[in-house]
Amino acid sequence: MEDQEIKSPAVADVDTGPEATGLTSDAGEVSAVASAPEASPEVAVADTEKADLYNSEPELLAAIAAGPAAKVTTAGMEGRMTRVEYFLLNDTVTICSITLDNGYSVRGESACVNPANFDEKIGKMLAYNNALAKLWPLFGFLLAEQNFLAGK
Repeated sequence: MEDQEIKSPAVADVDTGPEATGLTSDAGEVSAVASAPEASPEVAVADTEKADLYNSEPELLAAIAAGPAAKVTTAGMEGRMTRVEYFLLNDTVTICSITLDNGYSVRGESACVNPANFDEKIGKMLAYNNALAKLWPLFGFLLAEQNFLAGK
């Protein structure tokens, strides 16, 4: 069997049409989700509502912070962390293990396809963000439970 180079549709130098990948919208934009052959009315409505979204991350974060109720925050989750450890595997994979003050832990990972492109600092950042993303729903549940018990 011959080795084949595998390319992601998100890579800028990929020169394949929408028929080949199924990941490009009618506007030529790369999408992480393949679209159905015929768009549903809900998809068309969602596309027209893009103008109503926040235009930048700072604008979005300011709107979230302005909300009056308690909310999960990155700082709040990081305040519960007691240990963050990194493990490097095979010159391309980084694992991040985050341990919370109650002993619970989550792991995140990042992987680089080509060892020549591996950068330890980037790998650690991506693995940390992946582990942190796993904490959001857990802390969301915790806040919902606290609100429920408080009768909110």
